[in-house]
Amino acid sequence: MLPTNIYIQEQMIKLKLDVIMKYPRIKNQESKSFRTIEDLRYFYGISRKTFYKYLKRYKNSKQLGIKHKRTKIRRPQTNGKDRED
Repeated sequence: MLPTNIYIQEQMIKLKLDVIMKYPRIKNQESKSFRTIEDLRYFYGISRKTFYKYLKRYKNSKQLGIKHKRTKIRRPQTNGKDRED
């Protein structure tokens, strides 16, 4: 993953929250901007899978963006020379 600056991270968090906060109004058919989840996803340019991933994380944590899942390091922590056999 490429390093991103704090401004970009904050904008991504705001985008996720914005998408999730509009969900209940669409579900209750109270939204003036979006009639369906499909419209919301199209507007923000996210896939169905991504939308439901955001929703699941939000429901689980209620603090989207504060708890950040770190990706596991996929490279070896040592090389063959550092290891003692």
